[in-house]
Amino acid sequence: MDYMVFKMHTDRNMLLSTIAKEKIIEIRLMDTKRKKIRPGDTILFVASDWYDEEGNEKMASVFVESIHLYYSASDIFSDYSLLECGLERIASKESAFDRLIGSHYTQDELKDYCLMAIRYTLDEDLEGAIERFEEESKHGDMRTIIDLR
Repeated sequence: MDYMVFKMHTDRNMLLSTIAKEKIIEIRLMDTKRKKIRPGDTILFVASDWYDEEGNEKMASVFVESIHLYYSASDIFSDYSLLECGLERIASKESAFDRLIGSHYTQDELKDYCLMAIRYTLDEDLEGAIERFEEESKHGDMRTIIDLR
């Protein structure tokens, strides 16, 4: 089985929580692009608001362990803590949902698709994952490289 590499954009705080191994759940809308994500795949999280000294976006690589589908945020937050979702600084589960999902998706999108809770572990070999991503990108191997903006 061929595993795929997905690139997802996030913010500095979420990336820091992932690197610290506090955040282990990524919540996304299961739209057409994300239906392709499977256990065993790699996700490269890219912080669009955090750069290194050379001007490159900071990144973290994770392995997808499992994917669970939900039809409401309250169900997700009954299974996972705010810390596991990278939202420990948010006061309530309702405001956490607004911060995480409501600001990124329209009400119509939320009606049309379910939510994915992607459970992952940090890939300690970020450089290897980036090299693989770049090498496969050069060859245009779109089976394994998908940019999920």
